[in-house]
Amino acid sequence: MAPRRGSSSVSGEALASSPDATGLHERDHFVQFYDNDSYLTESVCDFIGTGLLSGEEAVVIATRPHRESLEIALSRKGHDLIAARLEGRYLTLDAAATLSEFMVDGDIDFALLDKTIGNSVARPTGGERGLRIYGEMVALLWERGDVAAAIRLEDYSNSLLDSQPVTVMCGYPMRSFSRESDTEPFNAVCDRHSSVLPTESFLLGGPNDRLLTVARLQQRITADETEQTGMRLEQMKLEDALARLKELDILRNDFVAMVVHDIRTPNAVIAAFLDILRKDWETLDRERIEELLNRAIANSTHVTRLVDDILTASRLESGDFTYDARPFDIAEIIYRAVGTARAVNDAMRFEVSVPDGLPKALGDEARQLQILTNLLSNAAKFSARTSCVAVTARREGYHLRIDVRDEGLGISKVDQAKLFTRFSRIESRIEPKVKGTGLGLYITKALVEGQGGTISVTSEPGVGSTFSYTVPVVRRRSSDRRR
Repeated sequence: MAPRRGSSSVSGEALASSPDATGLHERDHFVQFYDNDSYLTESVCDFIGTGLLSGEEAVVIATRPHRESLEIALSRKGHDLIAARLEGRYLTLDAAATLSEFMVDGDIDFALLDKTIGNSVARPTGGERGLRIYGEMVALLWERGDVAAAIRLEDYSNSLLDSQPVTVMCGYPMRSFSRESDTEPFNAVCDRHSSVLPTESFLLGGPNDRLLTVARLQQRITADETEQTGMRLEQMKLEDALARLKELDILRNDFVAMVVHDIRTPNAVIAAFLDILRKDWETLDRERIEELLNRAIANSTHVTRLVDDILTASRLESGDFTYDARPFDIAEIIYRAVGTARAVNDAMRFEVSVPDGLPKALGDEARQLQILTNLLSNAAKFSARTSCVAVTARREGYHLRIDVRDEGLGISKVDQAKLFTRFSRIESRIEPKVKGTGLGLYITKALVEGQGGTISVTSEPGVGSTFSYTVPVVRRRSSDRRR
């Protein structure tokens, strides 16, 4: 059955205009929500008492405690209930017992319901007087968790209004709707009533009280909507963070697999070279022995650097990283780093251009050497074996700028965007088997910025790349300049 026509859910407008239990009309079906039984008794007493005073008939279908408290309240107001019963104008029924007469296997048998209600509201006056019915069967069904049956019984009450002049009042304790999941069925109950009366917590007095109550309800609704919007935004942030965590988890798994491979492979090579030396030491010439030892040392150095990168990245992320900032000669650092690069890449040309008179730089000398070593290693990895790598230095204001320029194949714009992020690896197209840890440039950027510098890259595919970074110079105090 459809909801009662003209019904309304609970809103500020409904609360301000809803009638009380004495101001209803024939063929009304209204609901009274309540917090305390005493308030319900008062409301039902007004509803039934008004009908009895006007000569109407009344039927009360309620629990025993509610029937007893109602009759006490009616008697105190001067109603002669004995006489009303004898005249057939006042009838009381037990809600649970009445329910049991038409509930079959947990559902409503409408044929039995028609018979039960027909017998209960049979009217000796032949329907000449109006009829008022107060019922709690719907509330009992609701408290049992049978929401669907309660809604169907509400629809049945609406059908009674179409067949005879009757006014129906339902009572629900507000505690029955205390969960978030109760909102939709609560609205369904409200929609099946022509009027909705709030609990005693929202009693309305004069016009000013009504407006104040409506304003307070509007504020609560606005606050709830704002809170829900905030919760949705937080949910979106959490979803984004979760997606990022999943992405990082994939990167970490790839990184772990790469690290295991990069440690296992050189270790296997070292073990193989040492085994050759152990077995064939007597027959190998000096040149072959030195070759095997150098290759074993190179693989050992690779593993050591890999472990150092991992430990450095871990310390940088945890914040447990300090710098020993002191004045140092940038030219010395450049030549030391280039010397190491030449030893490892003997076929590659390295050019250095450092002007005389550069001021002292201020930073951690060991970390500056690590920065430049990383950049030179990166340049060599992405350049042809016989190409040239140039290192230049110059002063720019209060910083020294160091450029490392190679003649490699260059880096695309897409790859440039992820160069300095963790675990990003760009495979060398010149030496496809050479892969990095994905931490080198990430560490380099952190070391540069941690000492007050900046780092950037410019690259053109087919031409080469230039990595540039800065380091602060030692600035003399004003007293020193006056001397």
